[in-house]
Amino acid sequence: MKHDISVNTKEKTITFTNLLADSTKIEFIRMSDNWCIYQNTIPNKHYAQSFARENGDYRLYIRETSQYEIDITIYDISIIDDSFKIIKHEPSRNFDFNREITLITGSAGGGTSIVTRFFKFLGAHAGDDSGDVKVRKMHEAYGFKLWVKGLDENIPNDYHKKNFYKVADTYNYKEGKVNIIKIPESETQLNMLGDIFPNLKLITIVREQNNFFGTNEGKRFHSMDKFELFKKQYPIVEGLPVFNLDFYKFFTDYHYTNKVLKFLKLDCIITNESQFEFIKENINFDKRALEKKN
Repeated sequence: MKHDISVNTKEKTITFTNLLADSTKIEFIRMSDNWCIYQNTIPNKHYAQSFARENGDYRLYIRETSQYEIDITIYDISIIDDSFKIIKHEPSRNFDFNREITLITGSAGGGTSIVTRFFKFLGAHAGDDSGDVKVRKMHEAYGFKLWVKGLDENIPNDYHKKNFYKVADTYNYKEGKVNIIKIPESETQLNMLGDIFPNLKLITIVREQNNFFGTNEGKRFHSMDKFELFKKQYPIVEGLPVFNLDFYKFFTDYHYTNKVLKFLKLDCIITNESQFEFIKENINFDKRALEKKN
């Protein structure tokens, strides 16, 4: 084992210690609203503490990286008063990588969450660990995302596939549904993903910068260098079907929106403005996101 986990029930803290890995990425998620309450990258022989002061269910995602080796471990943690229950996830035994899946990407803070929420409201599956559609953020399947961010072109794809088995059940691919995964700023992993998932499709969110933001990611997006933003919104891909989704048109013209839904193969057609507004109202779309930059 490359790590150690200890619990202080009195203080309601969980201490994670990196024992062997060169570096370890951890994300501690509150399952009730799928919110990351703590994340950190821990060097070798260092530790980090996360506070879980409320009763409830949590999940700890761990990605350990050493030279030519990446390992992923997931723990479910239940807290009831002074009682902590920790259960390690066992890897899935198989997964069909030929299944169709669509990746939603673009810049963090650039509209990927609200677009993914739109798709989820219409029935798309974004992962069991992507949160309820009623939640504002993040709509990311944390296990899948942690795996993608650990892809390394110096490591054979067969190795990465074996690692994916460790997150497959937390995503839980749904047969008969449109399966999507939202991972902003994944431009450097796209071609590897296309090799691993031969039927991968890509939707990139293309949005203009303006003066409206409600998160730190949004603030970063609106101050980003335009060339850096361009690389995230128009990534270079090889052999993947791509839809460059115009954020403004997607939320103002339902005829355009239907083109995106057709590309996604969502069995849904918006026929009038009333339906369009109903969807936007139910996902709490903020029209200020459409304002032009002064």
